[in-house]
Amino acid sequence: MPFTSWDFLLYFLPLTVVAFHLIPSRCQFSRKLLLVVASMVFYSWFSFKCAALLVVSMGFNYLLAEWIGRKSGSNRHWPVAIAGICANLLLLFHFKYSNMFKESLGSLFGVSFEIAPIVLPLAISFYTFTQIGYVIDVAKNPGLRCGFVDYCLFVVFFPHLIAGPVVRHSEIVPQYAGRDLRPDWACLATGTAIFLVGLYKKTLLADPVGVHADWIFNNVAKGDGLTWFSAWIGSIAYGLQIYFDFSGYSDMAIGLAIMFAIRFPVNFDSPYKALSISDFWKRWHMSLTRFFRDYLYIPLGGNRGGFRIHVRNIVLVFLISGLWHGAGWTFVAWGALHGFYLVTHLSWMKVMQWLGWRPGGLFWSAFAWFLTMAAVMIAWVFFRSPDLASALRMLQAMLGLDGFAIPQRWADMASKIPLMAQFIRGVEMPNPAVGWFWLSMHLAALIVIVVALPNCRQLFFNQHSCKDQIEIHLPAMRRLGIGHGLVAGILLTGFLYSRFSAVPSPFIYFNF
Repeated sequence: MPFTSWDFLLYFLPLTVVAFHLIPSRCQFSRKLLLVVASMVFYSWFSFKCAALLVVSMGFNYLLAEWIGRKSGSNRHWPVAIAGICANLLLLFHFKYSNMFKESLGSLFGVSFEIAPIVLPLAISFYTFTQIGYVIDVAKNPGLRCGFVDYCLFVVFFPHLIAGPVVRHSEIVPQYAGRDLRPDWACLATGTAIFLVGLYKKTLLADPVGVHADWIFNNVAKGDGLTWFSAWIGSIAYGLQIYFDFSGYSDMAIGLAIMFAIRFPVNFDSPYKALSISDFWKRWHMSLTRFFRDYLYIPLGGNRGGFRIHVRNIVLVFLISGLWHGAGWTFVAWGALHGFYLVTHLSWMKVMQWLGWRPGGLFWSAFAWFLTMAAVMIAWVFFRSPDLASALRMLQAMLGLDGFAIPQRWADMASKIPLMAQFIRGVEMPNPAVGWFWLSMHLAALIVIVVALPNCRQLFFNQHSCKDQIEIHLPAMRRLGIGHGLVAGILLTGFLYSRFSAVPSPFIYFNF
C-alpha cells in the first residue's frame, strides 16, 4: 500500500488517525497496540508471506535481546549477540544475495548452479538493520530494553517500515514508552504539511523526470546509440528522480509519524547543495550513513590507527553500503566509486593542510559544487544501470571518449561561437517526447529547486547551528501560518491533478 495510493490516502490513513484519536488518551497501551496492528495490516497489504517472516524476525530478535540483557553481568552475552547478528545477516543473505553469489561462482569457475527464483521480502534490509542496531545497543546497555508491544511498534511503525529512515531505539521508543502519546492539532497540521511536501516531490517532480531517465537508460540497455549529451541528460535526470523520490518518501514518513506525536530523525538535508563528497554523505540518507558509522566504521577503528587503516575502513564501509542497496555488481561498483571519491577527498584535504592552502570565495564554491555533482551523477550511472556493460557504455559517453556530440540543431547554433565548432559535433538524435530543449529546461528548473529552495527541515523546524544535533536531537516544530496552509492547498491540488492524469511509479527504495 504505497503512500501515494488511493487505498492509503482515502481509507487506511484517515481510519487509522480517527481510530487513534477516538481511543482515550489515558489508554496509551491501546493506542500503541492499534498502531502495531495497523502497521501489520499496512505491510500485509503487500504480502502475507512476507508479513509472517517479519513476525518471526521480530520474535527472534526480541527474545535474543531479552536474553542478552539478562546475561549482561558477564561477558558471555557477547558471543550470543554476535551469533544472533550473524543469524539476521544470513537470513538477509539468503533472500537477497544467494542467487547473486551462485551466479558469480558459476561465472568464475565455469560451473552451473541451479538458481531458483527467490521473492525478496519487502523492506527486509530496513527492518533487519533496525533490529541489529537494537540488539547491539542492548548488548552495550541492557537498560535500553523495552516491552514487547513497544518493541513491535519501534520495528513495524508503518511510516518508516518500508523505506526508512533507519531509526534508533534510543530516539524513538522513549517518545512513547512510559509516557503519554498525545498528538495535538499542531502535530496534525505540521505532519500533514510535511506529508504533502513529500507527496509533491514524488508525484509532481520525481515521477515525470523519471520517465525521461527510464527512456535513456532503457535505450542504453538495448544497445541503441548514445552521445555525450544524452548520456549526461540521462544521468542528471535519474539523479533528480532518485533525490525527489527518496527525499519525498522520507518527508512523507516524517510527516506521518508527527501525526501520531512521534518524531523521526531528519534523513535528508539538501545533499545536492554539498560542496564536497564528504559533505554530500553528511546530507544524503543520513540515518543509514549514521548506522554504518556507529555500527561498522567506528568499531573497525574509524580514523584511528593511521592513514592506511582509515582508507581501509572507508572503502570497506562503502563496499558494504553498495551491496546493501542491491544484489548486483553495479551496486558494488557504485559503493566502490564513492569509497574512492572519499579517499581522494581525504588525501586532497591532507595536501591542502600541508600546503596551508584554504581556498574560498564564490568561484571556488561554484567549482567545488560542480565537481561534486559531476562525481555524484557519474556514480548514479552504476546505481541505475541493469548491468556493468550498460553502465560502462554510458560512462564512456559521459567522459567524452566517443566525442562531444550534441543535437544537430544545437550544434548549428553553437558553431557560430568561436572555437566551439572544434570541440563539438552535431548528430541527429532520437527525440524524447518533449524534445531535447524542453527536457533540458525541465532539468534546469529541478536543479534550481534543489539548490535554491529551502528543505523541509528549514521550512517546518527551528534551526540548529550544529548539524550533528539534527541527527541526534529532534528539533522543535515551527508554528504554521496562513502561508503554509496556502502552500499545502496548492500541493494537494497539484497531487490530485497528477493522480488523475497518470499513475505514479513505485518508490525506488522499495527495491532495497
